[in-house]
Amino acid sequence: MKTILSCKQLLLWLAFFLLLLSACAGPQTTTQRTIIDNSQPNIPSLYYYISASLKHYEGDFLTADNYYHLALEQDFRSYQIKKQILINSAFAFLSKQQDAEITIRQFDQARKEMMFDNDLLNTAYSVYSNANNEEGLAWVVSESVLYYPSTLSFLRKFYLDYSKNKKGDENLLELALKYADNNPEDIILTAKMYTLVNPKRSVSLLQEAYELEPKKETDNLLSEITLQYLGKEEALKKFGTYSYPEDKDRMLYFLQMANRNRRLEVVNTLSPILLNTGDSSLIGELAFSAYLEDKTDILQEISRFLLNKDADPLTDSKVVSFLFAEALFSEKLPEPSIYLDYFNSAQDVQDVILYAMLKRSMQAKSLEKETNILFSEEFVSAVQKRLPENVFSRYLKIASQIKSVEDEDFLQARAELCSYFLQKDLGELEDWTFLLQYYQNEGREEEKIATLRKAVHKFPDNPLFLNDLGYSLLDYPQFIVEGGFLIQRAVALDPTNPYYQDSLAWFYYLTANFSKAVEHITIPMQMKDAPGEISYHIGMILLANQQKEEAIKYFQSALEDDQTPIYQEKAKKALNELKTN
Repeated sequence: MKTILSCKQLLLWLAFFLLLLSACAGPQTTTQRTIIDNSQPNIPSLYYYISASLKHYEGDFLTADNYYHLALEQDFRSYQIKKQILINSAFAFLSKQQDAEITIRQFDQARKEMMFDNDLLNTAYSVYSNANNEEGLAWVVSESVLYYPSTLSFLRKFYLDYSKNKKGDENLLELALKYADNNPEDIILTAKMYTLVNPKRSVSLLQEAYELEPKKETDNLLSEITLQYLGKEEALKKFGTYSYPEDKDRMLYFLQMANRNRRLEVVNTLSPILLNTGDSSLIGELAFSAYLEDKTDILQEISRFLLNKDADPLTDSKVVSFLFAEALFSEKLPEPSIYLDYFNSAQDVQDVILYAMLKRSMQAKSLEKETNILFSEEFVSAVQKRLPENVFSRYLKIASQIKSVEDEDFLQARAELCSYFLQKDLGELEDWTFLLQYYQNEGREEEKIATLRKAVHKFPDNPLFLNDLGYSLLDYPQFIVEGGFLIQRAVALDPTNPYYQDSLAWFYYLTANFSKAVEHITIPMQMKDAPGEISYHIGMILLANQQKEEAIKYFQSALEDDQTPIYQEKAKKALNELKTN
């Protein structure tokens, strides 16, 4: 789970927002210094300037630079062209088309030769910041405060000072607020800076911003900062502003932030309120905090809530993993088997191991190998003691001891567990994809096709399942038309996917529509290191269209892929036949 932001992380976080605002700083409310542009444009200068601008917006900043300089030769007094040369240079640097040293040299020289307006100061800030040039940053901040005082300029000044000595002048933040002038976005950014020196002030400013413009994002930020910096009483007071079900999303976000920041005591204190909602998503967060803090009484109440309602695995799975993990080691909860009907997917069962290991690790305050070995032994022992032999217990025992996810016993146990959920019309997308891949690897073609048909029925707009089923059916003459139809649906959903295009091309090849087949190999031919299977298909389709020399290249490419020995043999055979003919 995510821990409270460190000072270093927070500084990086705030620096990101200052850089972001550098690109979109709005008009200033104070008088700016006057910059006179003595431009004398002519037709050549306008031509070069427009050409440069087009290249700039295409992202070709180096070519744009050449055109801008040609424009400047024609109109050498133009402030706008000089300004655009610097802005373009900054873009070239930030997109890694130009070295930092060259860019810094340009900006340093420009500082001696011309005045910087607010746009250029914002650009310079981005350049010097990304280049970690402290002298340049100090100059930008000084110029901004002197000539373009604003919320952003004073925040930059505060941040620069704080970054150097870890002390901040709150007077600068109050000046930033003065220029914010009831602008919610500026108030929010100032509040974020206040977290470094006065979190309570930060919270009050966020409340002010929320009153001015009640946005969900502001409220979420208020929850985050409250939980990261303020005490339990303030956190509970914040949660008390919510009503269920109107504020369910915000309640859930608050609880998630509390758990991620290890404010488990806050969540556990809210147990009566959360249980009263009867909402599994909220109670799932309570189950997490109660489990990690060994609050057996709360877990017992959650258990009663779950067992006194009809099972709804899709939502109850957010709760059941914690109860099951606790029940394996504690007789204060019912036998673990009573919770099995509340699981929804193989990942829910895997989470039992994860949560049990997390709790043990927190208790031991160590993740050493010896501790992990001891955990595995204790976990397997608990499963054997508290759970009868079934698909769940087999998986839990194997999964808690494996050294590699490629372990054959683990793959088989996982496949059996996925199959169990799918047969009950449960499971997540991952269960389907895992089981299908397992059948593919094991060569269990009939089971794979039968499962694919069920997957297509359940996920009718999933192009992966449509293509896999369609391509599999191409091996059966009686189903080849159906296969082509399924592949066409996959291509319609994801027309640029080279694998789907290859499948469709192969369908047309098998049905002797060679001209159509060659139309659909354009995208697969652009693949780097294409699988041998696709290279072989391309070769056969090109050969059918009388492009022998190109076909040979793809057959040779298929020979190089030792991951597909079947297609290596097919390509070898095709090449031999070409030699004999």
